[in-house]
Amino acid sequence: MTKEVYPFESNYTVPPGYILKEWLEEIGMSQAEFARRCGRSPKLISQIISRGAPIMPETAVQFGRALDCNPKIWSNLESMYRIRLAKKAELENNQRALKSLQKVPLMELVRRGLIVKPKTSEQRVDALLKFFGLGSLDAWNSRIAESSAAFRKPEGIDLKHEIVEAWLRMGELKANSQRCQEFSKHQFIEALGTIRGLVDKPIVEGCGSIEKLCNQAGVAFAVVQPLKGTGVHGAARWLSPNKALIQLSFRGMVDDSAWFSFFHEAGHLLLHSKELVHLEYRNQSGEDMEREANDFAADMLIAEEPWKAFVADSDFHAETIKEFARRAGVSPGIVVGRLQHERRIPWPSNLNSLKTKYEWRYEQ
Repeated sequence: MTKEVYPFESNYTVPPGYILKEWLEEIGMSQAEFARRCGRSPKLISQIISRGAPIMPETAVQFGRALDCNPKIWSNLESMYRIRLAKKAELENNQRALKSLQKVPLMELVRRGLIVKPKTSEQRVDALLKFFGLGSLDAWNSRIAESSAAFRKPEGIDLKHEIVEAWLRMGELKANSQRCQEFSKHQFIEALGTIRGLVDKPIVEGCGSIEKLCNQAGVAFAVVQPLKGTGVHGAARWLSPNKALIQLSFRGMVDDSAWFSFFHEAGHLLLHSKELVHLEYRNQSGEDMEREANDFAADMLIAEEPWKAFVADSDFHAETIKEFARRAGVSPGIVVGRLQHERRIPWPSNLNSLKTKYEWRYEQ
C-alpha cells in the first residue's frame, strides 16, 4: 500500500509577534522586561507584538539569547510569515491568472505522479507553478498569452490553452531528460530515412530507436498520453535554437495515425518557422503549412507514383492491401488509413482489422 505524503502548510497566517506574546505570557515576563533584556526599546517590542513589525536578523539573535532558544526559530517564523503574506497578496491580486490556472487538470497530473496531491488552495497554486517551472502567477499569465500567439488555432476547434500547456509541459519534461546533439538538418533527414524503415512494424516497438536517432540529430522525442479536452495528435516545436521536440499523443490508439503524426511533425520542423508551436488535430483545416506537413508525411510513408498506380488499379480488398503494403515496406494499416483519409473507403470498415491497436501504458 502506497502512503500518500502531503506537504505541511498551515491554512492561516500567524505573525511572529503573536507567538512572542504567548511565549512571554507563558514564562510570566513583561514586554518591558523582555525589551530590557534584549537591549531594545519597549516600543519596538510592542510594535512587533501588536502591529506585526518585522523581526530583523539581529533582533532574532537577541530574542534567542534572552529566551535561551535557537534564534533561527524567530528568523524562520518571520520568513514564513512574510512568504505567506506575499502568497496571499498574489492570490488576491491575480484572480484572472488564478482562474486560468484552475483549468489545468491537476488531479490527472496527480494520478500520473507528476504532482503531489495538495491539501490547500495555496498548495495547489504552488504545485502547478512548480510543475510548469514558473515562479509567479504573473509568469503564468505571460505563458498563456504567449501560447495564444504561438499556437495556430485550428478552424472550428475550441483550443483549451491551459490543458494543451499541461500536455506540452509533460513532453518538455521528458525532452529535458534526453541528451541531444545540436540540431543538424542533414542528420535529421538521414534519421528520418532510417526511421522510415521501421514503419512496417507497430510504432510502439520502435519508440526507443526513434528517440535515439532523433536525439543524435538534435530532436527530442516524447510520447505523452493525451489529456481530456485537447484533441491533439501531435506537436512540433523548438525548445531552443539547437533543440527541437516532436511530441505524440497516440490519440486514437491506432498505428497508422501515430506513424503519420510522427512524419507530419517532422515535416513542420524541416519546412516551417521555429517561432511557432505546431499542433496537429484530426480533420484540421487545409492551411498551407498543414498541407505541406501532410504531403511530407504521405510521401515519406508511401511514394506518390506507386500510390497512384495502386489506387488506379486496386479494388481495395484485404489481400491486395497487404500485398501493396509489403511492396511499399509499410504496415497494411497505414495503407488503410490513407485510403480512408482520401475517402476511397469509408472510416467504419472491416478493413480496420488490418490496423494495429494498442493500449496505453506509462510509469506511475
